[in-house]
Amino acid sequence: MAQKRTFPALAALFLVALQAFALASLSYGEDAQVVFADPHVVMPEPYCNSLALGDLDGDGDLDVAVVRNMSGDYVALNDGSANFTEMPRLGVYGEHRDDVALGDMDLDGDLDFFYTGPNLYSSSWYVNDGFGNFSPGSGLTYGGGGVAVGDLTGDSFPEVVQPGWVNINDTVGGFVPVQSIPHANELAVALGDADNDGDLDVAVGITLWLNDGSGVLSDTGQDLGLGYYRAWGRTFADVNNDGWLDLLMANSSLGAGGSFVLLNDGHGVFNWTGERLAGAYSMAVADLDLDGNLDVVLSGTYVEEPVKVYLGDGSGLFGEAVQTIPVSEWAHGGHYDVALGDLNGDGLADLVLSAASNDCTTAYLNVLSRGLVAVVDIKPGSDPNSINLGAEGVVPVAILTTPDFDAASVDEFSLTLSGSAVRLKGKSDRAGSLEDVDGDGDLDLVVQFSMNQLVMQEGATEAVLEGFTLDGTPITGKDSVRIVK
Repeated sequence: MAQKRTFPALAALFLVALQAFALASLSYGEDAQVVFADPHVVMPEPYCNSLALGDLDGDGDLDVAVVRNMSGDYVALNDGSANFTEMPRLGVYGEHRDDVALGDMDLDGDLDFFYTGPNLYSSSWYVNDGFGNFSPGSGLTYGGGGVAVGDLTGDSFPEVVQPGWVNINDTVGGFVPVQSIPHANELAVALGDADNDGDLDVAVGITLWLNDGSGVLSDTGQDLGLGYYRAWGRTFADVNNDGWLDLLMANSSLGAGGSFVLLNDGHGVFNWTGERLAGAYSMAVADLDLDGNLDVVLSGTYVEEPVKVYLGDGSGLFGEAVQTIPVSEWAHGGHYDVALGDLNGDGLADLVLSAASNDCTTAYLNVLSRGLVAVVDIKPGSDPNSINLGAEGVVPVAILTTPDFDAASVDEFSLTLSGSAVRLKGKSDRAGSLEDVDGDGDLDLVVQFSMNQLVMQEGATEAVLEGFTLDGTPITGKDSVRIVK
């Protein structure tokens, strides 16, 4: 078995910084929640264009496959608790990479690693030995950009679909280009049974192609772009629980309208919900809060568009983002790709991010099932709680002890208020004090935040406190505010 690589010092450095950014993540809307926290470094190296999750070593947990632009391809194996060990580099330096997909290309019972480049015949695959060790495959495909793999012909062997071409699996390790489809140079392709006839159809660019069951595709003529030329990412998912796959489209530019959802009318025709989500390079879908409705995470684009988490209501609408994960100081190009899957075996979908520039590939754990809601009193004794965002000074906040929550259990140094980190008290090494703020005989925790460090919009009516207890349990709470000048 190939020797594994670990980078404890570098990973630790990244982890400290990532935890700081996770604690300072911003939340929006009345239903603001901490969905993802507790960051884990998957790979410390930068320039990761795309990633995919799958059980690569047959041990029952999800591992991570990553393509790095001009720097080789990588696999990180999971120990089952979201701790990752990087395997030796695949491929060579100096080759451009666009996308990655996992599939059992040779039907030997394990997931193989398919990668794409930007040009014709720049895409191929690595063969898995079943234990997470990979060797070069023999077949190149025609097409570049994004990729999706799935059985289009009904013979169980996955085909390779890329913007520009459909490549049929020849069952002996090669791929044969059989049909041209337009919109080459796209960064994403989606496969799904759009018309419920039992075979996989293709969404690429702003077009939908229906499969006749043998792998021959026909253009439906639908314009899925809402008047725009292209969308960067897309995925099929039933977001309104009617038994038909809908289509979610990620658009990288808010100037072009942002991302959006198209609902399937039950006949393979897709119609816009009328709702715009944030701009993004890519997206991932899962039931994050286990309410039976699918939720969505958008990757964001550049530094002004962080990762955003939306919770679905079961009708195909998502409302405002309930959490954002900011781009760290290293990820100057933003996040390219997102993926969702249960990394630690707790039954909840966790999040993995790849960074476009200098940052590392990072996993954030889903903490909805273990979070606590705290009762928060901003500016105790004051009503309304007026905030002048440009002013010097501090905002006192009391976290109240209740029959279900002991404020003394809070890690005071972990606390943030709408993006502002907690302040130390004078020259002491403490950030908070225990006082009976509400006169009920219990000790509450009082902390302070810098007013001019709050990250809030004019017109905001709530401030959100986030942090952890001393045993690592996430907490969140909110109180009303009035923004003044």
